[in-house]
Amino acid sequence: MIWPWELGTATSYLCLYVSLSLFTSAAQAEVKVLPASFDPQTGICYRYGHQTAVIDNRLYVDGGIIQIEKSNPTAPQDNANYSNPDFFYFDLSTRYRDSVDVRQPPFITDKLRKKPGEVPSLEGATLWTDAVNKKLYLYGGQFTTSPPSPFALWSYDAIYDTWASINQSRDASGTPVGVARLYNGAAAVSEAAGMAYYFGGWIDRESEYAYDGKQAAVAGLLVYDMVNNVWRNQTVAGTGGINIGRRAEGVMIYVPLGDEGILVAFGGVRVSEDGRTSAVPMSEITIYNIGSRQWYVQNATGDVPESRRLFCAGLASGTLTGWDGSKQPLQNIYLYGGASTYSDPGFDDVYILTLPNFVWTKFWPVDDSTITRRPHQRLTCNVIQNSQMLILGGYFPLGGECDTPGQAAIHNLNLSGSNSEGTIWANYAVGLDDYQVPSAVLDTLEAAGPVIFNHPDISVIVSKTAPASSRTPTRNVSGPTKGLSSRDRTIVLATAIPGGILIIVLLFFCIRWYKHRAVATSDFPTPVAHDTYTHNPDQLHQFPPASPTVQPPALALVQSPSLSHSTYTTTSTIPIIQQLPVAYVVNPAGGFTPVYNSPGPTVSGAASPPMELTSTSVLPGTPHGYGQIYAQGYQNSDNDDPTKSPVELSADQSKSYGAQGLAL
Repeated sequence: MIWPWELGTATSYLCLYVSLSLFTSAAQAEVKVLPASFDPQTGICYRYGHQTAVIDNRLYVDGGIIQIEKSNPTAPQDNANYSNPDFFYFDLSTRYRDSVDVRQPPFITDKLRKKPGEVPSLEGATLWTDAVNKKLYLYGGQFTTSPPSPFALWSYDAIYDTWASINQSRDASGTPVGVARLYNGAAAVSEAAGMAYYFGGWIDRESEYAYDGKQAAVAGLLVYDMVNNVWRNQTVAGTGGINIGRRAEGVMIYVPLGDEGILVAFGGVRVSEDGRTSAVPMSEITIYNIGSRQWYVQNATGDVPESRRLFCAGLASGTLTGWDGSKQPLQNIYLYGGASTYSDPGFDDVYILTLPNFVWTKFWPVDDSTITRRPHQRLTCNVIQNSQMLILGGYFPLGGECDTPGQAAIHNLNLSGSNSEGTIWANYAVGLDDYQVPSAVLDTLEAAGPVIFNHPDISVIVSKTAPASSRTPTRNVSGPTKGLSSRDRTIVLATAIPGGILIIVLLFFCIRWYKHRAVATSDFPTPVAHDTYTHNPDQLHQFPPASPTVQPPALALVQSPSLSHSTYTTTSTIPIIQQLPVAYVVNPAGGFTPVYNSPGPTVSGAASPPMELTSTSVLPGTPHGYGQIYAQGYQNSDNDDPTKSPVELSADQSKSYGAQGLAL
């Protein structure tokens, strides 16, 4: 692909202005606080930039941006962006809400998890899942309604519905380290090892505390041990001098191949050493072998998708049966949607990457002419019981009707290729755990022929299946599993703790009262609104006009970013380890009471070493552009039929998908 700034000067200016007219809004819009009258059950028009994770029968959703339904049907659509302050879930154990079959997992709003004020509202973050210990870890992201605070990793306890701040980060030697807050990188988790990973990403003034530079991509793989609270920064080095580079806005999936599993990354953008931003071809598959800590790049063939970014993906594991009855494990990675890496508004399609063959299959639509395309981006995918993939939300650059009104913008993809009605976009099937490799994948594999591996190690790695997780919980996970009201949570916290532990807790607080003149235990204060702070990311993310005389600064050899905060521009003392509550409990009045550990040391003086960053050059419109981004270049046709898109799926519409889906 040739980018505008690689052309002649005059042509470069013309192409650049055209792309900016497509990727930026005529008027910038700030992110607002949701009105008190907002009803999340019926009021969501669009949601995007959120983060999701599954524990047991709940699909948790945190943060992101919401655009609300207009209250007056005759009034113009309110396209304002509202920060989502809540932490809620979809109930995966049923399709019923108030005795009505809603055909998808119901969105639970009567038990919304109101986060304590110090837990930030973020977009472009990730939720790492420790399903064994039933905890989530909120990492990265951009602050939506306030300036960034010093780094703290927040964990959510799915058993007791409490939040804890893990603000004293250490490396394997026990040395305290600073951790940079990145966003729109690629995240994955190895449940077998209890390890979380974050590959690449962006850093800017809306994500990192006291950062004064412009948006930049970083290189490296951040590794977090969720069991032992240990961080590691893994150098991105590849076999044979492979330069993985600085990446952002792609995906990374844990795949159970090799001795300890592998991480498979693809898509997104790459920032080169001379500051140029380009698309990562979808034929380029980056592999990280967890066991050897080694990187590889493998070429993929088949129906290779167009380059894209800000899409989502999930994994399903199946088996290929040979003519002689032999079984070959197949790992199928399903991707959906995404934003274009150039001037196209994006994608409304599904592709499957099959390992160990490294072959792409176009899964949907079979015929592009059979649907009205409604591309969307900044959405999430979660595979449920290896059989269905729930796709939540997305930003729709072409506008149009709201995203599944009344169903909170959730859609279901049948990963086997069809359900009983012959559709791939299907109503949610509770308890479904049967997965069959789609016939379209088998046809593509047969046509693709033998695999040519880029490195002999890859063929050895993908020939093995990693053992299933045998990890045991490091705490008692037999606590309450049903949704808890504020009163219920108070009762659990008051009665579930054995008497001896309760006495120790009381002694602890008494000692602290005498030694530290009391730690405040009043209800958690109402968050202060930052009315004067305007979240205006497009001012940071627009590519600057090209200049024949001013070139982006050259970069040094690609290095992993330091885990320390970048150099601060302030002369005041900056605490690296912040004293924050380690948990919150709900008191009988319904308010939040913070619980503190003894304060850690405050490190001041010399600033941390600067992080190695790219130039300020970024792709137009990345990583987010609020408002009517494509309004100047694309208009929705009056003849658009939303029933031909999975976004508008309903019970009646599901039958129409049978004619459009795969003929299996």
